[in-house]
Amino acid sequence: MKDIHDIRPPVFVGFNPGILDVLLIIAVLVAACVLTWFLFKLYKKGKFSRKNKNTLLLPPPLPAEDIALQELEFSADLMDREKRRFYFRLTAILKKYISKKFKINAKEMTSQELIKSTRTLDIKSQFLLEISKFLIFSDNIKYAAMPASTQEVKADFNLIKKFIKTTSKNQDEYLKKETS
Repeated sequence: MKDIHDIRPPVFVGFNPGILDVLLIIAVLVAACVLTWFLFKLYKKGKFSRKNKNTLLLPPPLPAEDIALQELEFSADLMDREKRRFYFRLTAILKKYISKKFKINAKEMTSQELIKSTRTLDIKSQFLLEISKFLIFSDNIKYAAMPASTQEVKADFNLIKKFIKTTSKNQDEYLKKETS
């Protein structure tokens, strides 16, 4: 039987399993692309976001003058008991108000720096003079332990209150003129 040889090797008849592997890989890639596209469309439409439509939203923040006036009312009881602490609180309220209202970093400024920077603001010169005097006077009370009379404390409290109310009205009118 050595003289009989096959001319060719046997021919495989039927389906090739290698093609099945290639087709399966292509199908998985196409499905992954379609799924990614579908999820992207859902995300773009906002249906896939984490927000719940029934979630209550927080109210807008209070204006700077409302916050300052509330803090003034809370600190009014310190006027008679602890005058030095009251002046620390009063200048902190003033600096916080000026920071929020006029977009100046007043919280980090010394009184002298604040006096210089308030000169550039659109505030009446009479108020600037009174606020400058207040800041110098409050520094003496806070850091030099200078005594203050009850009338001076009440006058300074009313000055800051008047300053907040007046500048809030002027600022609102100024903003209305700019937007018109």
